[in-house]
Amino acid sequence: MKEMKKLGLIIPLNLTMVVLYTTLINVEIGQQGRSPGWEDIMIPLAFIVFLHGFACLCIALVQFARKKDDSGRTWMLSCGLIYLIGFTLCLGSGVQLT
Repeated sequence: MKEMKKLGLIIPLNLTMVVLYTTLINVEIGQQGRSPGWEDIMIPLAFIVFLHGFACLCIALVQFARKKDDSGRTWMLSCGLIYLIGFTLCLGSGVQLT
């Protein structure tokens, strides 16, 4: 039961991290005193999303190698969601509403 509780925290914590670093990047770019272009937000965000998803993928592979299939599947699902949501945020930040 305790193991399932830990597995249930992996995805929400990873998605919270995505929201936090997306917010931090947008706040930092906004404080530079000029109107940011799409590349100012999109490129750093894409890089961080890629690294985050890659880290989740590596953890999933390690869990599968240790025969912890439930944990490995949870990390793989987390990796997929990070890429799906993270790169959607990247594309959304590149849209200029005029």
